[in-house]
Amino acid sequence: MGGYMHTAPFTLALTVWVPAGTSWAQCTILGASMTEELIKTCGELRAVLGAQGRLVSRILSSGPKRPDAFRINGRRTDCGELTAQVEWRRSAETHLLVPACEVWTSCEWVHPATLSLTA
Repeated sequence: MGGYMHTAPFTLALTVWVPAGTSWAQCTILGASMTEELIKTCGELRAVLGAQGRLVSRILSSGPKRPDAFRINGRRTDCGELTAQVEWRRSAETHLLVPACEVWTSCEWVHPATLSLTA
């Protein structure tokens, strides 16, 4: 990753991807870009992906096509760099979409000593 996280604030564009055979395709239900968010800190970056993940989970669970997983990718609008990502998968026990892993952010590579995992 480049050193782009050093230049906050920045605008983050979020897109949603769903499984398509052996790869991933952009979710047509939510459009090309789901939302854009102004990010000021690494904690905000993690919080935005968490909140948007819960929203997307509800949207995709209520429609006629219910994917088994989705990913949210966050890219900086000024340079296109992938800055954050989270994946959700359908639980075998509850059949609900739940986070499959922690939110990944480029802060983990650029600011490892100051990253707050509780944000």
